[in-house]
Amino acid sequence: MADYRVGELARACGISRTTLLHYERQGLLRPPARSQANYRRYSEADRLRLLRIRELRSLGLSLTQIAPLLDDSGSGVEAALRQRFDQLGTEIAQARRQQQQIVELLQGCRERPAGAMDKNAWSALMRASGMDDDGMWRWHAAFERREPDGHRQFLLGLGVDDNELERIRRWSREYPVRPADAVE
Repeated sequence: MADYRVGELARACGISRTTLLHYERQGLLRPPARSQANYRRYSEADRLRLLRIRELRSLGLSLTQIAPLLDDSGSGVEAALRQRFDQLGTEIAQARRQQQQIVELLQGCRERPAGAMDKNAWSALMRASGMDDDGMWRWHAAFERREPDGHRQFLLGLGVDDNELERIRRWSREYPVRPADAVE
């Protein structure tokens, strides 16, 4: 049987000691056993529970949402994940509208504001987030199919010239469509 101290368990799960103790105070972790020296001692079951908490937090669920799900592997978890999925869709749509508004505001500026993102900065950001060339083309193709005017405005906002803009949009339209990329 594995036996972890606070710091050991925190490191094993990739979180801070403070976060682990916070989860314990919130009732997400059961009070641990204590050693003769009164140190907290956590079990392998505690480690697995903590990993589950971390997984659900990484999906954007709040601690309040997570608490009732920890001992539920069925419909409660599925319902919470579906709700979060729908919420993300709403957040993404809102972010796209904000991007569009920003592009429109940037177009009204004679000069690009200091620090405004250009094509190279955007590409570097996408690569830093793990997206490769194929992923970027899929992104452009989906954007072009779903919001052609928004895609055009986005590219203009990056400072792409007219020739390159048309080339990117043409490639985006010609990119092979997969079922997940199709316009609904």
